[in-house]
Amino acid sequence: MAGVGPTGGPAIECEKLSKRFGQVEALRSIDLRVPHGIAFGLLGPNGARSEIHAGRGWAALFFPANFSQDLLARQASITVMLNGSSPVIVSAVLGSVRAAVEKTFAGVAGTAPLSLDPDYVYGSDETRFIDSFAPGIMALAVLMVTSTFSVFIIARERTGGMLERLFATSLRSSEVVVGHALALSVVALAQTTVVLSAALLLFRIQVVGDIGLAFVILVLFAIGNQGLGTVESAAARNELQAVQFIPLVLFPSLLLSGVFFPLEAIPRDFRPLSLAVPLTYAGDALRSIMLRGWGIGEIGDDLLVLLVYAGLTLLGATVLLRRRV
Repeated sequence: MAGVGPTGGPAIECEKLSKRFGQVEALRSIDLRVPHGIAFGLLGPNGARSEIHAGRGWAALFFPANFSQDLLARQASITVMLNGSSPVIVSAVLGSVRAAVEKTFAGVAGTAPLSLDPDYVYGSDETRFIDSFAPGIMALAVLMVTSTFSVFIIARERTGGMLERLFATSLRSSEVVVGHALALSVVALAQTTVVLSAALLLFRIQVVGDIGLAFVILVLFAIGNQGLGTVESAAARNELQAVQFIPLVLFPSLLLSGVFFPLEAIPRDFRPLSLAVPLTYAGDALRSIMLRGWGIGEIGDDLLVLLVYAGLTLLGATVLLRRRV
C-alpha cells in the first residue's frame, strides 16, 4: 500500500491487499485506488450496517464470498446496503452503481453477469419522495408562522404603546416575554396539530417512530422561533424594519437546512453554515423520528440544540425588549 502526494495521483493506492483474523480470511488480493477528497472506509458487512444504522452513511457495497467465481459463472451479485430515508440519495446511489456495472461490462455479450440486491436498513423501495420531503416542510411551516406572528405582534404592541403600559406596571421583562411565549404557544400547538394532521391524513406520510415525539420537537422548535421573532422585533426601530428582518432568517433556512435537497448537495464550502441554522436540526430530528423510528436517545444532539436555541432566543428577547421600549 502506498500514499501518493496531492499532485502525483490517488491519495491511496494498494495492490493485492490481504488480511486474516485467525482462520478467517477477511480480505484476499484486493486492489484499490482512492482519489483525493474522498472519505473511504473498508468495512465488513456488520460494520457497514452499523454505520448506516447510526446515520453516518447512506450506502455500502457488500461483495460476498466467492464473488470472483460467481462472476465467472455469470451469476454474481452485489448487496447494496441503503439508508432508504432519502429516496433522492437512494436513486443517485443505485443509478451510479448500475452505470458503473454497465460501463465495466460494456463489451460483454448479453446481459451483465452481475446483479444488484438492495438491502434497506431504513425505509424500503416503496418509500416515497414526499415521505422524506414532508418532515422538513412541516418544520419550515412552523418556522414561518410562529416567527412571523411574533414579529408582527411585538412590533404592533410597541408602536401602539401596549408594551410601554405593561412596563409601567410592576411586570418584569422576563414575565412579559414568558407571557407572550405562553400565549403564542397556544398558536404553536394549534399549528403543529394542523400540520401533523394534514401530513398524516391528507398526504398519508409514512411514520415509523413516535408521533408524540415528533409533536414535541415541533412545539419546542416553535417556542424557539417565538423568541427569535421577539428578538427581531425588539432590535428593529419600527414595524417596517421588523418585517425586513424576516427574510434574513427565512432565506438561509430555505437554502442551507436540507429541506428541499440533501445537505450533501450543498457546496462543500457552505456546509458548515448549515450547522448554524436551527431548521437543520428540527428537520433532521423529524426525519429521524418519522422515517428511521429513532427515539430520544438517537436524536439527543438535535434535541439539545433546539433546547439551547429556545433558551437563547427567549433570553435575548428578555434582554432586548426592555432596552428598546
